[in-house]
Amino acid sequence: MEELLVYYSNQGVDEPKTSFLFNFLEPKYENEIMNFTVEKSSGSSYYLNIPGKPKGLWSKSKYRENPEQFFLQELLLHLYTEIATKVSEYSLIDNHFTEDLENRESYLDNQFCKWIGKYLETSVARIYSLNYETNFKVILENHFSGTKIFDGFYEFNGHDLISPIAPDPMRILTDFSSNCHYNLHGSIYWDVDSENSNGFRIPNLRKVPYPSLPVNYDHTVIQNEKGKSILVAGIITGYQKIQKGALTPFRQMKFAFDRDTITADKLIIVGYSFGDEHINAAIGEAIKSNPKLKIIIVDPNFMKDDPNIIIRTFGHYGNGRIFPPKTLEKGRLHLFNNGQLVVHSTYFDQFLNEASDCRYEKWI
Repeated sequence: MEELLVYYSNQGVDEPKTSFLFNFLEPKYENEIMNFTVEKSSGSSYYLNIPGKPKGLWSKSKYRENPEQFFLQELLLHLYTEIATKVSEYSLIDNHFTEDLENRESYLDNQFCKWIGKYLETSVARIYSLNYETNFKVILENHFSGTKIFDGFYEFNGHDLISPIAPDPMRILTDFSSNCHYNLHGSIYWDVDSENSNGFRIPNLRKVPYPSLPVNYDHTVIQNEKGKSILVAGIITGYQKIQKGALTPFRQMKFAFDRDTITADKLIIVGYSFGDEHINAAIGEAIKSNPKLKIIIVDPNFMKDDPNIIIRTFGHYGNGRIFPPKTLEKGRLHLFNNGQLVVHSTYFDQFLNEASDCRYEKWI
């Protein structure tokens, strides 16, 4: 859908500048996809009549998009909203004073905090997530009273977050001594303000105290690369992650990730399928540049994944040969390069249980 938006987008209905792709590729399935009609309004504005959508909910164009582009933007916003709705079902609100958290008693929460607590005694926890919630941050702050986990946004005063909070790019780029939790691909608790404080159409991402549903705010389409339009939302998904990652605070958080990864003593990777090449490249560069880096992977399917991904990411070890590993604990523990790379072929809950076992202390 995002790539279709690139194909159909232009810079306005009066003086259209079509996509480069539009001049060379012939569209197919237009009748099936573009199932809408246009209802004119005042000036260059218009409404989209989309089947199944009541007239009172028709969307009105505001920024002079052509109808095809506007229609695809609407579909994308609904897809993003579906994702946000699903994530909100299991996400924890970033608020320390709700009854849900005060009364929350979870065995896994306690095991997780016990494990992270060992690192907090002597070091800092720099947590990076590709998920769209902040559960780890909320659990840690609720468990360790007085502990703050910086999430990339200005800290708010008082007990409850009420108004939108702006990102703090200066601190993201300079503060590497604090505990942090950064959402590299955004969060359902981020929304988009389509205009800056001066009224210019420059999108701003903000943290909000509730799950943000993209269908509720204005369309914001920009071009970080000429001719390639992207729809800005609080979450990044699909095939345009690098383009969207050029926005604040995505860009600064990615810089922090690169810096932390390349200077870390230990990198722990949990439940990541190595499907994002920009993340894999940062890990690979850290292996290449920091010979003291120890990597621990928790993933029951890691040994079954595409070996080419593993080789591209971890092939910087020694002469590039990382196989075969030494396998222990009935096939659940795999040691590469004399334990410099450790793989736990298990789920996170089992890993947390083993984290308190002295047998695994040197591998965790």
